[in-house]
Amino acid sequence: MAPTVAQCPVPHDGVAAAEVDLPCPAADQAAAVGVLLVTSPQRNNQSVMIHYAKHLTKPAEIRAQVHVKFGLDDDAKWYLATDEGRAVLSLDKVSLARFKSLVLVDGEPTTRPLQSPPAIPVFGHAHLLAPEFITPIRKLTAELGPTFALTIFGRRIVVTSDADVVEQVMYESPFFTKKIAGLLGEIQPVGGRGLFTSDTSDPLWAKAHKLLIPGFGTAPLKQYVPEMNHVTQQLTAAIDQQLGEPVMVTEWMTRFTFQTIGMCGFAFDFHLLDAPDAPMHPFIDAMNYCLAEAKVRSSHTRLYKWVPSRTNRKFDASLALMRQTVEEVITHRRANPDATKRDMLNFMLTSKDENGESLDDENIRDQVITFLIAGHETTSTLLSWCLYFLTQYPTVRERVLEEAVRVCGADPTAEITPQQISQLTYITQVLKETLRVRPPVPALGKSCVTSTVLPGGTLVEAGNGVMVNINGLHHSRDLWGPNPTAFNPDHFSKENEAKRHRFAWLPFSTAERACLGMAFAMLEAKVALATLIRKYEFEYPRAEPCTFDPVAVTLKPLDLHMLFHARTELPDPDELAARVQNRPATAMGARPTTELVAPTAPLPIPGIQLVYGSNMGTAEDFCHQLAESAQRFGIKTDMATLDAWVAHEHDIKKDWVHVFITSTYNGQPPDNAVHAAQWLKGAHDLKGLQYAVFGCGNSQWRTFQQFPKFVDERLDALGAERIANFGFGDADGDIEGDFAAYQAVFWVSLQSHFNVGADEKSAAPHPMFTPVPAQQAESVQVEFVDSQSAIPLRPTAAHTAMTLVANRELLTPVAIPGMDAAAAKSTRHIEIALPTDESATTRYREGDHFEVWPEQSPEDAAAVAVHVGADLDAVFSLKTHPGSSVSAKTAAGAIMAAGTSATVRDALTYFADLTGAPTRAVAELVLTKLGETDAAERVRLQDREALKAFASTYRRTLDAILAAPSVTLAEVLAATAATIPRRYSIASAYESHPDTVHLCVGVVSDGVCSRFLQRAEVGHVLYGAVKPCRDAFHLPDDASVPLIMVGAGTGLAPFLGFVAARRARGAVGGDAHLFYGCRHPMHDDLYHAELTAAVDEGVLTGLHVAYSRDPESKAKYVQHAIEQAAETVVPLLLEKGARLFICGSARGMAKDVFKTLATMVAAHVPDHDGERYLAGLQQAGRYVEDVWG
Repeated sequence: MAPTVAQCPVPHDGVAAAEVDLPCPAADQAAAVGVLLVTSPQRNNQSVMIHYAKHLTKPAEIRAQVHVKFGLDDDAKWYLATDEGRAVLSLDKVSLARFKSLVLVDGEPTTRPLQSPPAIPVFGHAHLLAPEFITPIRKLTAELGPTFALTIFGRRIVVTSDADVVEQVMYESPFFTKKIAGLLGEIQPVGGRGLFTSDTSDPLWAKAHKLLIPGFGTAPLKQYVPEMNHVTQQLTAAIDQQLGEPVMVTEWMTRFTFQTIGMCGFAFDFHLLDAPDAPMHPFIDAMNYCLAEAKVRSSHTRLYKWVPSRTNRKFDASLALMRQTVEEVITHRRANPDATKRDMLNFMLTSKDENGESLDDENIRDQVITFLIAGHETTSTLLSWCLYFLTQYPTVRERVLEEAVRVCGADPTAEITPQQISQLTYITQVLKETLRVRPPVPALGKSCVTSTVLPGGTLVEAGNGVMVNINGLHHSRDLWGPNPTAFNPDHFSKENEAKRHRFAWLPFSTAERACLGMAFAMLEAKVALATLIRKYEFEYPRAEPCTFDPVAVTLKPLDLHMLFHARTELPDPDELAARVQNRPATAMGARPTTELVAPTAPLPIPGIQLVYGSNMGTAEDFCHQLAESAQRFGIKTDMATLDAWVAHEHDIKKDWVHVFITSTYNGQPPDNAVHAAQWLKGAHDLKGLQYAVFGCGNSQWRTFQQFPKFVDERLDALGAERIANFGFGDADGDIEGDFAAYQAVFWVSLQSHFNVGADEKSAAPHPMFTPVPAQQAESVQVEFVDSQSAIPLRPTAAHTAMTLVANRELLTPVAIPGMDAAAAKSTRHIEIALPTDESATTRYREGDHFEVWPEQSPEDAAAVAVHVGADLDAVFSLKTHPGSSVSAKTAAGAIMAAGTSATVRDALTYFADLTGAPTRAVAELVLTKLGETDAAERVRLQDREALKAFASTYRRTLDAILAAPSVTLAEVLAATAATIPRRYSIASAYESHPDTVHLCVGVVSDGVCSRFLQRAEVGHVLYGAVKPCRDAFHLPDDASVPLIMVGAGTGLAPFLGFVAARRARGAVGGDAHLFYGCRHPMHDDLYHAELTAAVDEGVLTGLHVAYSRDPESKAKYVQHAIEQAAETVVPLLLEKGARLFICGSARGMAKDVFKTLATMVAAHVPDHDGERYLAGLQQAGRYVEDVWG
């Protein structure tokens, strides 16, 4: 049995000695189950073994053993300590396994009593901390100092905001750990055994923590950025409807962050941003109640939650609803696995540890609930406070705007890339300062498990709690200067951060219990802030400052209302920069470039050994990249983890160059480098080994690059020869770019080290590597083949060839006073003949969608073919070059996915999006061909302004390609975006038109598919497929159920199908009202004759049309028509069980209709909450929307 550990009783007054499992000195040592090595530095490092047994004995017996073995006097005073000098002043059964060796220290540890305020019986100081503890803790800190003691219901709590004390407390150690208690103890039923609400000693916490860490690495997080952009645009669309009106900021930030974590984490749409008045999901209402009630419970005795009260019953019901919601999501995902989903849920369902074990569904449920709570609450609080502070500090606001425009461009609707996010340095400082001034979690709890003395003489005993006063730590004058309450983002400049105490800033905790979602939260906040600042001006209308909510679980702003005003124009970036003081030194375009290289001379080495340590896969990925480079240079490589490398220490190839790429985890080695870390501490001979080290990390962590630097230093100390300077990458910036730059440095260092190409007369070597273009000539290769072997190509197997049988214009060209230019656009009635096989791609129901594969015009395809020198009817296949890959999002990737040869005509017609905006790859290709290498380099390095300038010159991909000289077909296909299909609502019914589908298509000026359908002639063969809509958007089986249909513009389409289906089925029993909005009865009153006839036939009960450009119309928009028919609509909804269908714009019409109906319901039935009532209809499937952005 491996030796376990023991401890001696405390020899001084004031600390009770613990009983220990130790036999008396005369006991048979064969009965001992463990041994402790005790060393006395004062006695020439004399060491003795102290044995202990399984059964508890008197505490004096260990004292007797130490006295006997060290020959101490009976009245000698001493205590034990760790090698680092931390006093070990208590023992229990668990303590015996925490220490392998201790030091005997003569004398007594120096302690000082802690001050405490007056207490009352039973409650102690609990009454001082209600209803909120921030203010009283701040006052007590001012009176008693940074560290003092409280007693809460009989338990002693040490409260501290001393950074030196905090540093010892925060790490999991034999002295301190996290045990769930207090408020977290009351939240635990909600979070279960999730990461946030589990003891560190819980084996399931350790297992989940290890499995989930990789899901929050650099690469996984970057894949969430597009979804973060999408949800941010949903947020701005909702805010656009409330411009100039007071907005409850905390509510909208909560909606935004909850929607983001729902979509990124679990692909679950809570529909929180569908409209400004979108109802809260029942899960959120249940969660908010449970959290609020948990805070109430934390200030009561334990009996409170066992009383059969209404509040406790509601808590149980709310908790059950939360669990059921999440369990249904998990069950559905398990039943419908999708390997393409790369969200957190998929990661939890598929991750396995080294034993092949994964998390069970109950724990996954707990983790999901934990992520939903923690993932939205802290970030929404951060963004709310940040927006408020920007209204209070104009200079800061201008600097934020300047950086957002400079890095992300002037268009707030354009997607922000991960590379741009990495350059938002000042915005990062602003967010960090917000977290300092208003930390969402103002205090953290730890439990003492072994009595000890903290810095300054603070005695803390086993069983004591420790409250780390984060808010006090963040406002300490010793750490933050004479005015710590002032909002100053320069606190987080790199220079100031480097000078500050490592534990001065802890909004996300630290060490083993640090928040895994820190990087996710910061990424989400940067996307949101950079978008909002460019789109709106913020106004805080009140004179009094905003304070925090005393009853909220986190440090939320109280009743924070602000006004959002649309920015009519953005200042010129250069003018804006000139107005901003202390502009950051690093500007866009100043980043050094990295050239790809090719070898011109062989290296005199047999190979390169790549050794990595990685928890999240980044370091391993970099090893693969370096291996690919070495392969191109004809150099052999081998790859191993650090642990595997030291496991074969006798087989280390010292004649191979070694490259070590490793991350660090809270300053410790990653999981597959733990043994290597111990091995490197030992005495080994590595003379003759030549090496380089690259470290991966995140500069937001205080332990940035700690372990990689340790590896570098120990290799040097063991005799290895460093042949390249230590390199590192920062995940808080552009770590991929950092590694690309390091690769170039590494290869050049290798050249210099081996003096490759040097002649006898000169020490300077000839270049071993020569620069090649940053844009590779071709990532794919075109091989023309025999045209007789060509297989007719179709876009995808899911789309069938169909014939267009009707295509006519619906709009009447007429001049209407006050009508804008957009009203002149084309709207087409399209009919497409279906195949006769009645396959899944052709059978449809009213309300379904039809998906069309767009085609480029023959003229455009021919122009590109001529430009690249290819015959339209030539047949080719594609292959990737060795060492290259091709994205599935490119035309080349789509063609290769089809797995067949193609004609040039088909490739350019069906697969290459020639009319869409040019991609970054197209811009880089064209600029390189034009010889504008500087601009091409800026585009490659993610310079948004460079790409924007290119797109302003070449609006379409086609225009750009035709401007590039000497471009090849392979280059065009590798750079051009792939065509994607578009969906339209079906405007017919299968009963009346089983052989055709009808579409109503509004032609968009830059629309790839609508323009194709506009020009397509009768008889043209296109590719399409029926895409079923959800069941709720079909007619009810019972024809007597009343219908209310609402649409605007081409949103009328599905209701044409409804009307046709009702006519065919003879469904004239139930009321059916159609509300429709257009511009003018003489211009775009689509299908007026057909709809009027339906009213005459009784298929429609009522037709209500709103005309936005007709001065004589009583209803301007469709919601006004509904309002005017309130006496009809409300009884249908409230009394007759009507089904309500909405089709049209989500931003405008759908939101306004919901608001109008809610007001009508509330006005006609005072006891009804209109919004809640409609939300109930949505849950029941009686209020259904088919809307678009």
